[in-house]
Amino acid sequence: MNRLLLGLWLSLMIPVVVNGQQVSLRATGDGLSSEEAQQAALAELSFRIAANVESQIDSIQELRNEEFNQTSSQWLSVTSELPLLGSTIEITEKAGTYFATTSLDAATSLPLYEVRIDKLTKELDDSWNIGTISDPIRAIPSLKAALLVLEELKLLRLITRYLGAELPQLIISFTSINNRIKQLQQNPQTIEIAVRILADPWKDHEKVYVYPPLPSGSEEIAEFAKVFRSQLASQLREVSRPAQSKFILCGEYIITGQGTDLNYRLQNWKGETLETSSVRLVPVAYSGLQVKTSPKTNSKIISKTAVDPDSSHASLIKLSKLEGTSPKIILDRSCDQNGIPFHSRETI
Repeated sequence: MNRLLLGLWLSLMIPVVVNGQQVSLRATGDGLSSEEAQQAALAELSFRIAANVESQIDSIQELRNEEFNQTSSQWLSVTSELPLLGSTIEITEKAGTYFATTSLDAATSLPLYEVRIDKLTKELDDSWNIGTISDPIRAIPSLKAALLVLEELKLLRLITRYLGAELPQLIISFTSINNRIKQLQQNPQTIEIAVRILADPWKDHEKVYVYPPLPSGSEEIAEFAKVFRSQLASQLREVSRPAQSKFILCGEYIITGQGTDLNYRLQNWKGETLETSSVRLVPVAYSGLQVKTSPKTNSKIISKTAVDPDSSHASLIKLSKLEGTSPKIILDRSCDQNGIPFHSRETI
């Protein structure tokens, strides 16, 4: 077992109380180096703050606001992320073992927390105000940025209140932000908005290949699907050929009385679905584009399989031809039904 784990000693955090108000916190730790000792002391200080807040939640029933109405597991899972502004470290060494004592003093730290909280509160308000506009392309990214700001703000306020400061309750919450995002994502009025909503979870993925979405029960690509695929690919880090991809996106849509429900699945080259994203488009979004494909014929479908010599995944190509029909683009659907992505399509 690691000597650090055997030799690690973490003392109880020692609070100093003046006039009933917590003004100083301290924790200690040791390790084989000054860095290990410092990390151990800071980790203990963070853990003790979170654990004491959990105790306050259990014992003080009147604390019902969102900041304190969290489960212990949620708080304890983020203890290593607690920002300890203004903390001091003292390190000593004895017989090859380093000892660290970290302190968080309210007189020094509270002004730092208050400045940071004021800055983040303004950022949160600004992001929320942008999020209230009707343009989803501007509003949704701003709201998602607000979620990150609020997460940091909650941690800062947690420590600040534990140090004894009085803070006004936040009006903006995770729930209100997420509800607004969902509202903006409903019934996009243009394909541009729809593809941005769909692409957002995957915009940082590299080497993505996008297949056109197929209407349910068909293997033909409608005009709408070509336009949608082109715009979706423009929002991603797409490769020009499926064989070059790390990820593929396979889509399907269903035409309903309210519009078109479209779903895309992100898959790896093994055909495993990693994530899904869906959106409903109102009819005005694709006005003027052919959405439905031609009715199915009784013509026999002739198929064969082959190995793509250029594919790094040795993927299969399914070549299909409708007898007695003019040439059409036929897209193999097995990437999203059978779990194996076919990395090519052919015009027969």
